Amino acid sequence: MSVQKMKKINICALKEDRKRILEYIQRKGCIEISKFEDDDFERMNTATQISVFERSVVSCENALEVLSLYSEEKAGMFDSLKGKKDISEDDFLGIEATHRDLVGEAKEITEYGKEIDDLNLEIAKCEDEIVSIEPWTNLDMPMNTRGTRTTDLILGVIPGVYTQEELNIKVSQIENFPEETEVKLVSSDDTQTYIAVICDKDVKEETEDALRKLDITKPVYYTHHVPTESIRRRHERITTHKAEIENLINRIQAKEDLKFKFEEVADYYRVRVDKYKVLGELEQSKHTFVITGSIPENEVEEVKSTLENKYTAYVDLEDYVNEEAPVYLKNNKFNGAVEGVVTAFGYPNRFEIDPTTITSIFYYILFGMMQVMRHMD
Repeated sequence: MSVQKMKKINICALKEDRKRILEYIQRKGCIEISKFEDDDFERMNTATQISVFERSVVSCENALEVLSLYSEEKAGMFDSLKGKKDISEDDFLGIEATHRDLVGEAKEITEYGKEIDDLNLEIAKCEDEIVSIEPWTNLDMPMNTRGTRTTDLILGVIPGVYTQEELNIKVSQIENFPEETEVKLVSSDDTQTYIAVICDKDVKEETEDALRKLDITKPVYYTHHVPTESIRRRHERITTHKAEIENLINRIQAKEDLKFKFEEVADYYRVRVDKYKVLGELEQSKHTFVITGSIPENEVEEVKSTLENKYTAYVDLEDYVNEEAPVYLKNNKFNGAVEGVVTAFGYPNRFEIDPTTITSIFYYILFGMMQVMRHMD
């Protein structure tokens, strides 16, 4: 639409009114606050409060992410263009009464999401273990069996595919292989063979030395039960975990109606973060504080009248003469959605035309064409 003419604004008011005045300025959204420094004033430390508010924003954002991931209602193609829904001042004040409860709900949903992630990791772990155990299902004893009082059990994997007869020939060709040692074929796949070796404890060291000539490696995982039983237990565990995940997803989906509330609360805390950041920059004396900044000329009368009539405040206004004034663009909702595209390349100066309107027309046309072509593919 146009580049607005700007004025300098200086506000001096009682310290007790600073939060209410800042909230009013935030709601108006028409003043860009700049830093003001004076040796007679000091600043308050707001880092702790800002950190608390930012954590609440993160809690709501995490909950929204979980809801989006497991929601039954999937986002549409043009949902990203809708923007945020405006809320009234009464609705905003209503958020103040429920924000702590809603942050608690957000944390609960986030915990559900973490539990689902943990359960999925457990399922993946069980599936990997099943793959590792399956080649050993012909064993009729646990894989971690240590043998008997006089014998030892050695399990291993060797490269190559062998039958029992071929394995016996291969072992017989190994020099100094202990005669008392027995090598049994357990199974084989396309590239390797799984073997069980039974030897006397007295010749275990010699047996291991001889097996190294077969390039033997140890199993990835050792079971505490017979392999078939270990696999059965893991399948049961997977079934249980999947049921738990389904239950958690149902709990998350039961809270889908809170999505807009979480967006409101996240914005509420973002506003508080911004407010406390400004509070941390305000120059304050024992009883007063000072705000300096810029304001569009068409907002001056209302802001000055409200502040001076409602609070004990003095508002001083100046024109920009030799200084570079900040640029404020005023656009309607249709054009405003594209304002970020224009400003990403730099703001026009105060004497130039705002190109947002013409840019928005071409942007929407080109975006629509890309979406049509994408769906045709």
